[in-house]
Amino acid sequence: MRVGQGAILYHRTWAEHPFLTLADNVRTGDDFARFHFQHKLGLTVFGMHGSYIVVRNDIEKSIGFDFGPNGSITEDSFWALVAMESGRRCRWVDGYLEEQSTQSVADFIKQRRRWFQGLAKVTWYAPVKLRWRLSLGTNTVLWALAPFATLYTIGHFFFGFATEWWIRFLANYSFASFEVLYLIGLKANLDEYGVTAWWKRAGWYLSQLVLLPAYSIMESLGVLAAIFRPVAGFHVVKK
Repeated sequence: MRVGQGAILYHRTWAEHPFLTLADNVRTGDDFARFHFQHKLGLTVFGMHGSYIVVRNDIEKSIGFDFGPNGSITEDSFWALVAMESGRRCRWVDGYLEEQSTQSVADFIKQRRRWFQGLAKVTWYAPVKLRWRLSLGTNTVLWALAPFATLYTIGHFFFGFATEWWIRFLANYSFASFEVLYLIGLKANLDEYGVTAWWKRAGWYLSQLVLLPAYSIMESLGVLAAIFRPVAGFHVVKK
């Protein structure tokens, strides 16, 4: 094993940007969910987060990072699939890396747009077997459904229309999973940020839950922007 990755935390600018720091807790939660699972298997089927890749220099040189335009939007995931195709395996790193969140909602949406477009390109163009692209492709397709799930939730809240039981089950399961990812990410960031008072922690947990609809809309807007207003360039967000 010469490739590794752990969890990323986003509490460094919590005091200056609390709203957007809470918005990125889902990424920490996702690290402890999908990404932890795949690294325990030794397979990067969901890609990797480029800000936290631990790799030996000889492995990097044997694969390279120059994948052309189609592999340069989310080059981390493109690299991960190519590395997996070449027989490289990975493992989980029991350590954190600290990163800043975006500093504006507009940048947050543009960042998600770039990720969606990049992952779609990885799924389509990565020179690897279909079995290595399938998990990432399926996850990207499910992500594309996020705006419709948000519309369903808003519509059902106001109008309370009847739906089939299996639709209710999928909607509730999806929402609960989404919620748990945020809360797991929040706990890890609170622990590392040094928030120990129970009333302060309770306040942050309540804020996370109350703001969840806003974050769902922001994530959905990123996907919609990628589908209806895609861009060719690489938008650099301010952090």
